[in-house]
Formats: sequence, structure tokens, C-alpha cells
Amino acid sequence: MIPTVPLWLLFLLDAILAPLLNISLLFLDKEKHRPLLYFSREIATSGTAFQTWTEGSNCCTWTGVTCDGSGRVTKLIVVNADIPTVSPGGQTYVIASSLGNLDSLLEMNITNIGLPGNLSPTLGTLTGLQSMTIDGCNLDGAIPDSFCSLNALQKFVIRNNLLTSYPDCFNNKPSITVMDLTGNNFNGPKRGI
Repeated sequence: MIPTVPLWLLFLLDAILAPLLNISLLFLDKEKHRPLLYFSREIATSGTAFQTWTEGSNCCTWTGVTCDGSGRVTKLIVVNADIPTVSPGGQTYVIASSLGNLDSLLEMNITNIGLPGNLSPTLGTLTGLQSMTIDGCNLDGAIPDSFCSLNALQKFVIRNNLLTSYPDCFNNKPSITVMDLTGNNFNGPKRGI
């Protein structure tokens, strides 16, 4: 017979041990939080922006990360991070390719991190995402067609980048109540809200 532990005891142990060991017994799920580590490694080769983002620690305590009561990442805010403007080896960044695995993410704000590169199509798998802000990151290329699957999206702000096009679906997406695509290099008509 497998011994059972009362839930109150788990919460008590978690409350005592989490601050001491910088881990949480209840919310440490490496597979759910690994995309954040990949994201930080995609863009950070120096600086202090992701010092709290360490493997083995509870990502719900990391700077810019918010989790729900079940330990699922619901909000990611990375603003003014001291990120190098040229990727290691000179390759083009594909921004946030791992974040598409954060299936509970509701809000994402990546602002002023100054990265040349493209938006990852995997962000289009975040079908519960309600707010996306990517501002001042020097992104180029097109907003991926996969973003048309973001049907819960209410706020869509991708401004002050070097993007050249976006999918036609954004001209008629009723769920979006706030949309700002200014400061890009788009051709053709733009829907303004």
C-alpha cells in the first residue's frame, strides 16, 4: 500500500521549504517550465535579465513570470532586458520558438529587448492567449499565418518593429478590441482599433 500524505501537510511543507530551497514541491514541473528556460537561452547570452531563471528552481518565482494556483504559467513579461542585439554566431533569432508550449499562457509582453529576427509560428498554438504585446524588439519579416488561430486574443500590440506583413485574418478578427501595429513597415491597408 502506498502511503498518502494529507494535502494540508504538502502545503505546509511547501510553504516552509520553498523559500529555503528556492523550489516548490507542488509547482515544480520541469516539462511545463522548460519552454521558459529555452526562451531565455534563445535570447540571453549575457547580462542580468534572466538571473532568476535557473533550472531546478520554481519558475513561478522568476522575474516576469506569473503562475496560476496550479503552477501553470499564465503571464510572461520581459521588458527592457539587457539582451545583446546580435545573436551568437550571427544567426537570425526566431523569437519565442519555445513559448508555444506554454498552453496556459494568457498574457505575453516582450518589450524593448532589441532583437533582430522573426516571430515564431509556434506562438500561433497559444489558443488561450488573450493579450500579446511585442514592442520595440526590431523584429523583421512577416507576422506568421499561424497567428490566425489566436481566437481568444483581445489585445494585439506588435509595434515599433520592422515587420513587413501580417495575415489577412487580422483585418476581420472580432475578438480583438485593441490592436496596434504602428511603427512597422507594413504595405497595404491596416485595421486600426
